[in-house]
Amino acid sequence: MPNPKVKLLPFADISNYVEGFDIVSTQWGGDGLVYVLLMNQIPERKRGMFVQSKLKQSYTYKVLIVTDQNIEEVVIWGQTFNYHYVQPLHDHLLLVGARCTNYGNRF
Repeated sequence: MPNPKVKLLPFADISNYVEGFDIVSTQWGGDGLVYVLLMNQIPERKRGMFVQSKLKQSYTYKVLIVTDQNIEEVVIWGQTFNYHYVQPLHDHLLLVGARCTNYGNRF
């Protein structure tokens, strides 16, 4: 049974970083840091359909890497894929779509 005396408290204010963006997802990374994925505009869903993984226009994503002392901001321009999650991968970021097809090596 949950302890009713446990309080969740905010540890970071990201409000200065989200202007002009929508939050797509937030998750803990394997390194113990918090990763927030933002997008400049959420693609429109067609009635009764999912948003396509390959988009018709390019979008800008932003990743916030949040610690209790700092917020690092990484901007990723010109993306034509619909990403839903971000995770650290060594010294890089792994962007993942919830529903994707392998389109081959694009980088």
